[in-house]
Amino acid sequence: MSVKMDKRGYKRGQMWIMDAALSLILFAAAAIISFNIILNSMASNTDFDHIKEDASKISEYLLSEGVPENWNASTMIRPGFVTGGRLNATKIILGMNFTNASYAVMKSRLQTNYDFLVVFENYSGDVVDFGDYCVFGDPNVKIEGNLTSPVNCTSVNFTTTTYTNLVVINRFAVLSSDIVRMVVYVWD
Repeated sequence: MSVKMDKRGYKRGQMWIMDAALSLILFAAAAIISFNIILNSMASNTDFDHIKEDASKISEYLLSEGVPENWNASTMIRPGFVTGGRLNATKIILGMNFTNASYAVMKSRLQTNYDFLVVFENYSGDVVDFGDYCVFGDPNVKIEGNLTSPVNCTSVNFTTTTYTNLVVINRFAVLSSDIVRMVVYVWD
């Protein structure tokens, strides 16, 4: 039996076992790495995604007129702080008062299972107070400043609040003739 050789003296059509084994190992490693990359890119932190969606939804609801548009404490279905394209301080105070009295009911009206807090900040980053209130949301979050009448809130302090995921959304709006930042915190 003769083996055919090419012009350079190499055997044609033969494969060495080491070449085949090494090729198989490299192909398997590449397939496993590709599979892991695809799985990791598809898997995401679904809790964080849900919290982010709720934070966005809450900010949208609050920067609307609410349902019904001219709601009050007894007719409110879903709060909204805007009237005529600007923040309405009366609606904000009503919402803060209602949330302070019944945070659990407000969570259901905003269609969220997560804890939330909304504050308005002026151009210097200080929390804007509305009468005797300065936050809309979880009454257990620590607020810095003078909390007795007259209220003068300065900042929100999350160091005493336990959470796994925290989402913060900043939205700008007009209050009277000033631009303020509405900061929405949502966490689990």
